[in-house]
Amino acid sequence: MSIISFPTDIWVTRMRWEQMRMDLTHTSPMSGASQGVVYGLPRWKVSVEIDRMNESDTGTVKALLMKLNGQINQLALWDIGRPRPVGTITGFLTLGSAATAGDDTLTISGGTNGETLKAGDWLGVGEGQYQQVVMVTDDATVSGGSITVNIQPPLRSSHDSGADVTWDKPKALFRLANPRQGWDYQADKVSGFTLDLIEDWQA
Repeated sequence: MSIISFPTDIWVTRMRWEQMRMDLTHTSPMSGASQGVVYGLPRWKVSVEIDRMNESDTGTVKALLMKLNGQINQLALWDIGRPRPVGTITGFLTLGSAATAGDDTLTISGGTNGETLKAGDWLGVGEGQYQQVVMVTDDATVSGGSITVNIQPPLRSSHDSGADVTWDKPKALFRLANPRQGWDYQADKVSGFTLDLIEDWQA
């Protein structure tokens, strides 16, 4: 099994991000009251469409499909629509305090006073390629050399103080949801490149 990086020179026509929740909801037939229970970790699901290319320009995309080797290899992918924060934060960021599985608030060290993270910005938490990609859910501002942010989904594992926090193209790992991959050719144009991906952080 290998980790394949998404090529930066591929022009993506459309990208859709979804959160696959592992929730169970029950409604009482007597009172009508409802209760929701979380019974598994949420996963990101992403659909990538690459459409209407000249046949001579399709080599990188075709090669990517082959390198994924069906559902064997993992793809390291970021949100192409928001590769970097809309907020102004820069520099080297780390966790300012230890974080445990289930936490949905992070204290992050780094940045310059007054710099910001905005709701919808992405962060990668953890070391190496198996970091977790989370979304900032409320605007926050650096003060005193640190920033406290609310995130979703909650952390799925614990991290020590000083663990890396990535703001520039934080990448989640995915596998193809369907082992069948192909494309359509018509009049020197190629279309139909679609990658349906489900987050998979298991090595």
